[in-house]
Amino acid sequence: MSTEIFDKLQEGIKLQQDNDLLGAEAAYREILDQHPDHPDALHLLGVLAYQIGDYKTAEELISLAINSEHVIADYYNNMGEVMRASGREEEARSFYQKALDLDPEHGNAKNNLQKLSS
Repeated sequence: MSTEIFDKLQEGIKLQQDNDLLGAEAAYREILDQHPDHPDALHLLGVLAYQIGDYKTAEELISLAINSEHVIADYYNNMGEVMRASGREEEARSFYQKALDLDPEHGNAKNNLQKLSS
């Protein structure tokens, strides 16, 4: 990953954490304008869509990230969150489990799976 893309991702993440969702979206879209299949930008833009309650867009974007060459537990955990928020608990469970298969110590996936079981 180039330094320019890394820096732009970090900028987007910081803006998203500061609840500047429009700024974060602009940062991620800038990356996607140059690299339409960039999995981290797709994933983070999907998380942003989830944050604003656009679960359909979130599912589409995170699916694109999941279907990339990169296999990252966070992608699966966050897709589980989208499924849970959409009322699709069994699908959520399978995504959380996949996250744990990739990273058995993934704390968020463990917690999310426990929430479904309670």
